[in-house]
Amino acid sequence: MTKNILLEDGSEVTLNANSTLKVPKDLTTDQFREVWLEGEGFFSIAKKPNHVRFLVHANNVSVEVLGTKFNVNNRRGNTEVVLTEGSVRLTSDLPRKDNAVLYMKPGDMVSLSSRDTTFKRKVVVPEKYSAWQSNKLVFEDTPLFEVAQKLEDYYGVQIVIQDKTIADRQLTGTLPNNDLGIVLKSLSASHNLSIQREEDQIIFR
Repeated sequence: MTKNILLEDGSEVTLNANSTLKVPKDLTTDQFREVWLEGEGFFSIAKKPNHVRFLVHANNVSVEVLGTKFNVNNRRGNTEVVLTEGSVRLTSDLPRKDNAVLYMKPGDMVSLSSRDTTFKRKVVVPEKYSAWQSNKLVFEDTPLFEVAQKLEDYYGVQIVIQDKTIADRQLTGTLPNNDLGIVLKSLSASHNLSIQREEDQIIFR
């Protein structure tokens, strides 16, 4: 389930399922504000008259903002930042030869994993990446194994793709995301999948 959080400084955060946000006791400092994210969250950062920075630490990336809206997904050793409004400055927390700092514009998606040597940037439709706030899963030419990973992250389940020939099958569509049973039924019907639920895992055939 998702959770809405109003921070002490007036910023708003929506946390996705299986996500945590660490917040210091005092966010009203005149120097900078900072939080630590594990999982996924959508941030709407309150602007301050003295331009106090707000830092979101997510795995190996720090997101620095003044006042803006963006989505951060920090799972499986990969961090993705999608900017909806305003501007942000990304800093890699790992030693890099180049491109350690990057400035984003609205519509940018930037990712960085422990295997990357530089940030990866592409232009996207931001609303698709924050649709989870409205209990929706949006897929656009998404391989089935990535769909399975998202469901594992959201619902804390284990999914096995028994037929490896379908792992790279690309899926496009929007599914309701407020009940795992409904998600699986919709996925099975719309994409012709055989899905079996057992006690400790879900099997895709």
